[in-house]
Order: sequence, then structure tokens, then C-alpha cells
Amino acid sequence: MDCPHCQSINTRELTQTTLLNYQQFCCRKCGKQYNERTGTPLNFIEYPTEVVMMVIHYYYRFKVSLDDVVELMMMRKIHLSHQTVHNWVHIFGVEFGMKLRSQRQGKAGKKWHSDATYVCIKGHWHYLSLYPAIENVFGESTKDRDFKYLCNVLEQNHRGIKSRYKVMKGFKDSWCAMIFCTVFEEIRQFFRMKDKARCERRKIIVPRINRFNKLMTPIY
Repeated sequence: MDCPHCQSINTRELTQTTLLNYQQFCCRKCGKQYNERTGTPLNFIEYPTEVVMMVIHYYYRFKVSLDDVVELMMMRKIHLSHQTVHNWVHIFGVEFGMKLRSQRQGKAGKKWHSDATYVCIKGHWHYLSLYPAIENVFGESTKDRDFKYLCNVLEQNHRGIKSRYKVMKGFKDSWCAMIFCTVFEEIRQFFRMKDKARCERRKIIVPRINRFNKLMTPIY
């Protein structure tokens, strides 16, 4: 592992590990010691990376609140506060969502389904404007075909986010809404198994969860 302090490749692996069982290294150039999580925000977390990933998975994948995640983790003998869960899903969840988005970049086709929707912010329903978003994201060269039945597929897709944030009783501000919706849709897309029977999903889900847990390391 390269040194995170001086970027030197002249390093050696030490025999000792951290309290969380992460391998320690020493740089022969600058003489500093470090571990697998040095230089990342995860290095200041008193829990293994797998625990952080489990919290992110529970919160964004299932219809649960912060307190529900605390209870689920308590069943695994891991004691967290609701504020800790809140911090993890916002800090690490955003970075993880951007990592998933970068892996999907260039794999989508030239035709996209887009539609406006509404979300509850501070107890009031806000309708997100569609056409300015199309112009900002896709540019003026994009041709928008505004026909009656073209967005039926996407209308059904809205059920996912609406049923999920219903448990949260809305968002505090538009920034929180953007963060949650972005990460939620990326993780939902990652676990999407379209046109798969239940027996096929059971075979696919375990490798996909393992891949999900391993994706946290190269984020930073």
C-alpha cells in the first residue's frame, strides 16, 4: 500500500494491526506509520468499515427511520445513537452514491425517461421544475419529446422514492432532499434486478451485497 503522506511506494507491512484489526504499514521514505484507512474520514470512526456500510444499506435500502436503524444495529450488539446514524448516512452515503454514479457513467443509452415530481419539504409540498433541469443536465442540444404516455414507465418508478421518504415525514430543506434522493436512487439502481424471478434474485443478491461492501474502500 502506497504511503498516504508522501505517496511513496517504498513501504513495508508491519506485523501489528490496529484495534479494529486493520493492517499497519511503515513508509521507508518519510518514516511515518499508517493503516488501511489513514487519510480517509473512516480512520476517525471507532467502528469497522463494514458497520458503516451496514448502516448505509439499512437506511437507504429499506423503509426505516433513524431509530429503526439504531434498533436493527442493537440486535447485532452494535450500539449507536440516532445522530451517529444520521451523520454516517449523510457523509459517507453521499460519497458512496457518487462512486456508484461514476461506475454507471457512459453505460446509459441515448434515450432517457424524465418527469417532474413533488416532495414534502418543511411540511409543504414542492413541485420540482422539469424543463430547467433537462436544460441544465443535458444541454440545449437535447430533444425533448413531450407526449402523453411516454412517461408512464417513470411514473411507476416514482413509487420507490415516494414510499421511502414517507417514513421520514418529509425533508427539512431542499439540500437534504437532493442528498437523500441522489443516494437512494443510486443504491436502488445498484440492487435493481429487473425481469428476474425470486429464485434468480436469491442467487444474485449475496454476491451483490459483497460487492456493495467492498466498494467503500476505493471511494477516497
